[in-house]
Amino acid sequence: MDSDAKGNTSSFWSYVGKFKTLVTVLAAVVGLASACLTIAITYGKNKPLIHELTDDFYSWLYAAPVWEGLFNNFPEGELTIESMHLTESTSLQLALSSYRGTIDGVVSEKRFCKAGYPYDYRLVTGSISPLGHSADILVFELVRGEKVGLAEFKLRMDNGVLIVTPKNNSKWFGIDPIRLARYPGKSFEEGIRGLSGVCDEEKQEFMQYLRESREKRDDAAKMNDKRH
Repeated sequence: MDSDAKGNTSSFWSYVGKFKTLVTVLAAVVGLASACLTIAITYGKNKPLIHELTDDFYSWLYAAPVWEGLFNNFPEGELTIESMHLTESTSLQLALSSYRGTIDGVVSEKRFCKAGYPYDYRLVTGSISPLGHSADILVFELVRGEKVGLAEFKLRMDNGVLIVTPKNNSKWFGIDPIRLARYPGKSFEEGIRGLSGVCDEEKQEFMQYLRESREKRDDAAKMNDKRH
């Protein structure tokens, strides 16, 4: 076999080898695309179930049910209330809801009634530690669309007792931990409704202050008109 024939034969088998490689790569790409399409179709058909399983996992990871409901120092119907040693000298109440490691809700306490306008409750947001042993929350209000912090607390669960500890920048609220318990049978929504009227006295005082301020301005304006 002359050199030209050998060269042609070598080129032929080189082309065959490249073709096989190309076919293998194309088959792998088609297989991967098919697998992705199958996964997408399966996900689409089972999306509600997958979403539910994901929620269940997060609920377990962050012990979500532990952080749900209304917490205060007078949980009516709680049989073990005496052994809980709840804080008596507090008006603090928390209505909390949790989802995938986050906490949202509201808080009411008489001291918040004098922090700006006397709303019955202030907003709460925060995060739960993995396994749900503790949480950090911020108490805030919205002013012109901006979040303004009022206080920060560390929350910890201890055998059914919610221990609320003010952080270093919230010592105006006190330094001693506050012990609360979940109000039996109260959902998050029911807890919020139950906080209505907490600041009624402060609202009346605030409205009286506004009326007196308006009267003083009117009197001052009348006096100014007489002088001119």
